[in-house]
Amino acid sequence: TAGGTTSTDAYKSLAIVGAWIVAGLLWVAFNPNKRHARVVVADRKKVEAPAAKPVVRV
Repeated sequence: TAGGTTSTDAYKSLAIVGAWIVAGLLWVAFNPNKRHARVVVADRKKVEAPAAKPVVRV
């Protein structure tokens, strides 16, 4: 066949990429820390009152 092992290697590499995509989707779906990440982002969005300016005496 044309291509020899190159054609089968291409299919193997595509299968590996597909497996990584599935693993990534499963990780995103079942990651227990995703709720914690939402809380962290919400906390960062909160606007805190600016600190008082220091008094500089000359």
